[in-house]
Amino acid sequence: MPPARITSPCRRRDARIHQWSTSQIRTGGSRFPATGSTAAGWVKSWGWKLSPLLWKSDKGCALLGEGESLPFPLSVHLQVTTRCNLNCAGCWYRESPADLLPDFALSLVEEMAQVGSAWLAIGGGEPMLWGALEELTERAHGLGLKVAITTNGTLLRPAAPDRLHVSFDAMHGLPAEAAMRALRYYRDRGAVVGVNHIVTTAGDLQRLEKLIPEVSTITLLLPKPPRPEELPYEALVRFIEAHRQRVWLDPCLGRVLQARGLLRRGGCRQGITSMYIDVHGRAARCSNVRQRLPYRGLLATWRELACPPDKWQPEPCILRGLLK
Repeated sequence: MPPARITSPCRRRDARIHQWSTSQIRTGGSRFPATGSTAAGWVKSWGWKLSPLLWKSDKGCALLGEGESLPFPLSVHLQVTTRCNLNCAGCWYRESPADLLPDFALSLVEEMAQVGSAWLAIGGGEPMLWGALEELTERAHGLGLKVAITTNGTLLRPAAPDRLHVSFDAMHGLPAEAAMRALRYYRDRGAVVGVNHIVTTAGDLQRLEKLIPEVSTITLLLPKPPRPEELPYEALVRFIEAHRQRVWLDPCLGRVLQARGLLRRGGCRQGITSMYIDVHGRAARCSNVRQRLPYRGLLATWRELACPPDKWQPEPCILRGLLK
């Protein structure tokens, strides 16, 4: 018997861009605040489904429909280093040791604040090895940006992110006690904490049960390179249904589940609401696209990444040929 189909807690309203003059808009049973006089945006995550995106400018609010991009990136995922203190087999991000120039990162958050971006997501490698982490976090906060950091949890730094995610799965091999130590350390400093988990086996999903009381979110990710035929679909669906208020799905895993009829709606927001910049200052829609563009300033680069495919066609992402 195939696994039960995952249902979402609310229905998505499909729409093209609509202009609104009110200060608040109600969509799908959830209220989205529209604050500030410059462009700003919010994505509300309902577990494994992205709701419509609301953004606001001096002309009012807009509801973003399928296939439409924001005029600016809501979030930027920034790789600050390729260095790591672990040596995980099959690591997707293993490269020659390199660090992002701090001046580039500090200039980037200035641009993000000017255009109305909301989130800076910092990753690696292991970002706790990057020397300018606290300086960048403080500068971003001073400009009104939110900061998220993804770490393996083995190194503790006095950085103060708004969100912190610890990678906890069979590939990283971190004991549950070590993961809990990192989660509690940053939670005590005011961060919302969560776990990133690469789904491999049903048994590995069971290991997550120890951490559930400690976290606000559990982000489930597809292994890289992807092997959809090896995923424990029945256990995965049971886990999602049991913890639906905490589970987030990364876009790749969501698309695989949708292709197999286990998810009503899926989709990827890369190049629509977010972008990726690697340690060499090259940009892409996400880290799963190997072809990169030279960075030419935030808005200029975003226009190239978010433009229609007939103007710039990136290399297909890692799911090419796997969603038939």
